[in-house]
Amino acid sequence: EESTYTWFRDGFYMVDKMSNKINPGYPLNSISKSDKVNKYFTDLTEKDKKKLEINEEHVVEFIANHI
Repeated sequence: EESTYTWFRDGFYMVDKMSNKINPGYPLNSISKSDKVNKYFTDLTEKDKKKLEINEEHVVEFIANHI
């Protein structure tokens, strides 16, 4: 069975140059940058995350509900 799912989140863009770091469980963070701090998601500090108010629980829930 083939299915299509969509998910939208603003505040980031994907790039063609990969970061040197990989977050286990979040491989797309290596090619995604925050548009507010212009850093790869793999390079965000705790201070950056608080500034961006990043909460990835909804992403995990979305994936778990759709695989």
